[in-house]
Amino acid sequence: MRQWACLAMGVVIGVSLWTAGCEESSTSTSRRARLVADENLQLKQQLKACRAEVEEQKRMVVDAQKQAEQIASDSGEANIKLLKALADMGKQLEAMSAENERLKAQLKAAGIQGDGNTGDSTP
Repeated sequence: MRQWACLAMGVVIGVSLWTAGCEESSTSTSRRARLVADENLQLKQQLKACRAEVEEQKRMVVDAQKQAEQIASDSGEANIKLLKALADMGKQLEAMSAENERLKAQLKAAGIQGDGNTGDSTP
């Protein structure tokens, strides 16, 4: 009987220890699960932040491209205006040169030598 009592006591203690060990294992498993879940939440938040940053960068690229196109357009228009002004000045120069030659010819025909003075002839 004493052996049966010791055996029964050993079985009870063994089952108790085994059950306690299983609870500890399930506790550590649930702890790991919570850690993994927390890490997943953090990673999802980081991913969301990265995606938002990517979208912001894409928007900035589009804005920069629009600005570059506007600058190119503006500079092209400015170049066209400058070329037109230069062409107008060239025409004015040609007209003034022709008028200058015409006036020189008139002076020569009148017998006055054009020496580049303003018309003051002091002896």
